[in-house]
Amino acid sequence: LVSLRGLDGLLKALSLLVPTLTVTTLIIAILALIRNGGAPVVLTPAPVTNPLMGNWAFSSLTYISYNFFGAVCVCVPMATHISPKTAKLGPALGCVILGIIAAAVFSSMAMNPDATQAQLPMLAIAQSIDPRLGYISAVPLLFGMFGTSLSAIVAVLAYGESRVPSLHSRRTAVTALLALIAWAGSLFGFDKLIGILY
Repeated sequence: LVSLRGLDGLLKALSLLVPTLTVTTLIIAILALIRNGGAPVVLTPAPVTNPLMGNWAFSSLTYISYNFFGAVCVCVPMATHISPKTAKLGPALGCVILGIIAAAVFSSMAMNPDATQAQLPMLAIAQSIDPRLGYISAVPLLFGMFGTSLSAIVAVLAYGESRVPSLHSRRTAVTALLALIAWAGSLFGFDKLIGILY
């Protein structure tokens, strides 16, 4: 339903989702640091389940490509709606925010190595701090996934309509089909999609 509102719906949704998810991630990281109580952090490699993710270089590239894919989905439809100054400032700010999130996630996982085995490590860390925090942090995490899917659907619709204008009259049916494809993809599991597809 939000994607039917096009770019305007996407921007409003992301304007709410991104700050909420960022703040939640930082809060969990700070609580994990407090709970760690200054104990030494031992960095041990996680068991390799994917040959493409066996070292930090491939893992970093996977993280970048995953986020870059989402950024392209959002930035391309916005190209004609923003000023040149915003076009430069936006990606720079996005890189800073992603860097902060990455630092928070990786430091939290270093302090809680058991969480690296979970499909959603930050959720596992939040639940280990307090089960109620797990439920609270699950909501923005779910909406973060929703935002990624929304970005892709809006971008595909915008691209499709620019190539085949008659799709505009079938927007609802195409959106439903894209949502069904996204749901089917989700059945493969988040870590497999990230680790193999990207």
